[in-house]
Amino acid sequence: MLVPHLRSADFFDVKKYRTITFMSTHVEHAGGQNYKVTGNLTMHGVTKLITFDVAYRGQNALKGVRTGLSAKATINRHDFGLGQGVAVRVAASSMVTIEIGLEAIQQSVEVLSLRIPLPLPHYSNRLMNLTLRRPARYPQNC
Repeated sequence: MLVPHLRSADFFDVKKYRTITFMSTHVEHAGGQNYKVTGNLTMHGVTKLITFDVAYRGQNALKGVRTGLSAKATINRHDFGLGQGVAVRVAASSMVTIEIGLEAIQQSVEVLSLRIPLPLPHYSNRLMNLTLRRPARYPQNC
């Protein structure tokens, strides 16, 4: 009963606003394995600058290299125009905590495919296909 109401036009209006996005603009080391990640949160057609408190949870090599983190931020839902109906205003707090648990698994990634015309002996201007792959350990600036 709660989920259909949250999806309705009274709250998230998922028929009109199908996605919620966060694009980071700044990452700051807060000490130890903690970070502050600031960026633009777009929800319900409104974009606001918010900061997530992020905790790096380390790596695990079981079944592939995995990295984990958790993130938390508190927003005022009224800033995004969420839940403006009278019943929602009475029943729900205006301050909402967003919590994210993330696990990333390292995989081989095809970065670029090129078709380069090369003059080859006995084959005039044949095309050669090259595929470049990132090494298993990614450089920091990639």
